[in-house]
Amino acid sequence: QFSSLSGQEETNSTLKAIAAKLGATSASDALGWVGKNVLVEGKTAYPQTSGALDAAVELDHDASDVRVAIRGANGETLQTVSLGAQKAGTVNFTWDGTTEDGQPAGPGPFTIDATAVDGNTAVTSRTLVWAPVTSVQLTADGDPKLTVPGLGQVSSSAVRSVG
Repeated sequence: QFSSLSGQEETNSTLKAIAAKLGATSASDALGWVGKNVLVEGKTAYPQTSGALDAAVELDHDASDVRVAIRGANGETLQTVSLGAQKAGTVNFTWDGTTEDGQPAGPGPFTIDATAVDGNTAVTSRTLVWAPVTSVQLTADGDPKLTVPGLGQVSSSAVRSVG
């Protein structure tokens, strides 16, 4: 019985290690992201060459009203984007890069803040921004850190999407 229990514990340990390896981002995956854009949690965003900006809001629950404020370098609100009622999950949006009076907002960086409510109750939300990966740092814990402009070091496990 003792050897059987020991064997089961060793098998469980091995299976846990395999599961962790399968769910993790490998160093070669992360190195392949250099020069690509990743969608990560953050508030600092840079526009595309066209001036438009793609980003997202992640909602923990359904919301009856979601709004995103785009702010300039001095904290002034340049534009408020209304996304209306949305289901829980990730809500993508594009801002055209213009201020409320229709003028080009410039090259950024911009700060993005989201507010979401369901009736009178606040809904927990996070802003997600697309940012280019400029370098990768391999770490001892096996979770590579990505360097992205405006956000600094970001764990590869925090990446929601690669594009």
